[in-house]
Amino acid sequence: MHRRGRRTLRRRPRLHAPPPLTRTFHQLSTVAGVPVIRLHDLRHTHASLLALRGVTPKVIADRLGHTNFGFTMQVYTHLYDEQRREAAPCLAELIQQDKAS
Repeated sequence: MHRRGRRTLRRRPRLHAPPPLTRTFHQLSTVAGVPVIRLHDLRHTHASLLALRGVTPKVIADRLGHTNFGFTMQVYTHLYDEQRREAAPCLAELIQQDKAS
């Protein structure tokens, strides 16, 4: 802890994978021919792929140990280009249906 003015700030401990684990993960990634990413990025990939497959946000949050699925969806899931391409025709269909009504 350190003082800044009248407030006492507590530093949150930073959790890092032990160097041997990270080294092994990077070696295995290289051997497998996949991009070398941070070990923590697997959490994001895991959540994003589950969302892409239609797994409910509550289940994804539970798998990551989160109690708030909104946080999980905002921070841990990412859109893939395929999802963006799929969304455009859906919007076009809605517009066409509206015009026909």
